[in-house]
Amino acid sequence: MIKAAGKVLSKTVRVGSDPRVKASEADLEAQLNAALELRGVSSAVNQLVARVDDLTRQLTNLSEIMRRGPEASPTAAAAAGGDGVGGGAASMAQRRPAEEDPDLKAALDELKKLRLTLVREGQFGYRYPPRLREEVNSLMGSITNPIAPPTEAQLLRLREVKEETAKATAELSAIINGSIKKINDRLSNQPHVIVGPIVDPTRQ
Repeated sequence: MIKAAGKVLSKTVRVGSDPRVKASEADLEAQLNAALELRGVSSAVNQLVARVDDLTRQLTNLSEIMRRGPEASPTAAAAAGGDGVGGGAASMAQRRPAEEDPDLKAALDELKKLRLTLVREGQFGYRYPPRLREEVNSLMGSITNPIAPPTEAQLLRLREVKEETAKATAELSAIINGSIKKINDRLSNQPHVIVGPIVDPTRQ
């Protein structure tokens, strides 16, 4: 629409695909659907990484509190714990030093192991193999960059990364309901490691 000299000029136009592109409407729709599905997987993986990092931070803070021993007051423990670790940590430290606590060590080891399946280790990518997050990002680029429908191999890999994400989600749930739950049960009657909900990408 153009307004000039008191006149309004308008014309209906139809926006179509580049005539040089050989992909059909069905091809483009298939590409869009795959990209949207993969975007959901990417979001779920990023949430998993953030949750693992948050739990690791809380447990590391708890470990520091316990290393200070029984002299750590609840107030100091709560201050060091940030978003929830603290409170009963001092009394827990009285019973067992951090380096000997099997549940705390197990939780940290399990979270570390899980994270290694989710994210590439070092900053120099050529030295470390890609993990789930990098695989998802790479697949997203290979599907969305060309103007073409996803290939059978790409759709197969999409199904595989969805299954791997669901498996990682189940592993995190097992850690939360296992060693972390034992820690929370021992820290009085109030949870001191905040876990929050976990998104299952297979149910989206």
